[in-house]
Amino acid sequence: METTPRLKSKMNYYKFNYFLKAKNSNDINILIKYLESDDPLATVIDMGHPWAKSPNTIGSIATMYLSILFMRDIKEGEDGF
Repeated sequence: METTPRLKSKMNYYKFNYFLKAKNSNDINILIKYLESDDPLATVIDMGHPWAKSPNTIGSIATMYLSILFMRDIKEGEDGF
């Protein structure tokens, strides 16, 4: 079960809300900009696999969502090959 991620501190609240809008609209370009973010998350995301570590920063969760989007495109035959 996935929960909406939250930041541990309010320091980067604006940046985080912008990230959530990009996530919800599948905006790949903005998600890519957040890959290097090390802003910590307060919410633990259940990965559904005991071997998978939960993302704990905006950058790690952006990586997770980009992976999901890319896998969805490959499954739909949009891999460009």
